[in-house]
Amino acid sequence: MTDTSSTATAPLSASQAGALLQSGWRPWIGWVLLFVVIEQFALKPIADWVAMAIFHKPPFPAIDMDGLVFLASLAGVLVVSRTFEKINNAD
Repeated sequence: MTDTSSTATAPLSASQAGALLQSGWRPWIGWVLLFVVIEQFALKPIADWVAMAIFHKPPFPAIDMDGLVFLASLAGVLVVSRTFEKINNAD
């Protein structure tokens, strides 16, 4: 006798596996927020340093922090709403 339970569920598991970039507005907001945070707190300081050290140029303008706070609060609302949907099984 062969054990077919693992092979029978393999296609189901593969079909349910999510892609890195899923379609929909929730993941899109998450990716935009991630890009803005990386740009603001990792790429911009490095670019400012390179501009000052090598090219003797002033720092690049910063992103308005009000927009970043808005995106962060929107992400928080999305997390809470998705948690509520999962608890109530409203897939």
